[in-house]
Amino acid sequence: MRSVFKIVSLLAFSLVGVSAYGVPTLQLGIGGGEYDLLTETVVSTDNLFTLFAYGKATGGKAIDVTESHYISIALTPQTGPVPEPFGSFQFNGTTYDVDNMDYGNPPFEAVLDHEPGDLAPHSVFNTFFLELEFLFSASMTTATVNTQDSPDHVPTGLGGDLYYQSFDLDVSNLLPGFGLHFDLYNSEFIAGDVDIDNFAPFSHDAGTAEPVPEPTTISLLALSLLTIAGLARRRRRPVVTVTGSTGSDARL
Repeated sequence: MRSVFKIVSLLAFSLVGVSAYGVPTLQLGIGGGEYDLLTETVVSTDNLFTLFAYGKATGGKAIDVTESHYISIALTPQTGPVPEPFGSFQFNGTTYDVDNMDYGNPPFEAVLDHEPGDLAPHSVFNTFFLELEFLFSASMTTATVNTQDSPDHVPTGLGGDLYYQSFDLDVSNLLPGFGLHFDLYNSEFIAGDVDIDNFAPFSHDAGTAEPVPEPTTISLLALSLLTIAGLARRRRRPVVTVTGSTGSDARL
């Protein structure tokens, strides 16, 4: 019995170890970013930040630096399909208007509906998105990092475990209440269809932090809830009839 328990314990420990320290083939990080446990996403709380794409440089799952990879930039929260003045953002110094972005689910193709081989929606798509192609450089490598554990990591250039590429973002001109979500993947053409070949797990993607309601909004919401709770309590209050010595009734 003890031997069985020992084996189960070792297996559980191994699974935990893989979950905590496993480094995926592709992943995203943000310099100075934080890890949002609710959305399982690396997020930036600043309007100006640097997005880092990482790809394995060693081992059986090493990526091919001659193959194109893609950053998908999606508007959040999920919205559309009618374009509106959502504002703009800068990606590596180039300005992109959200109203000119495509609507649907990556990878970009003529079919807007999600189909097998597309990136899973993960509560982001369908929405307006931009797909940008890039190449990793064999000369830009760094030591191993797991962005789920170190979301704010900035590559030092020392080590050769991961390839990396950096992108500068400015989201200060987006419409208030909206943000961006980033996915990393490569794709291939299969039987006339563009499909995702490899992608950063959704626990290792990135984005801007969810907008926080203004204090006045929170205060009004709290006041409304307290008022509703007070009315409900008054309605539930029992009515007691007390008969006095004179025979008259009093209702409490």
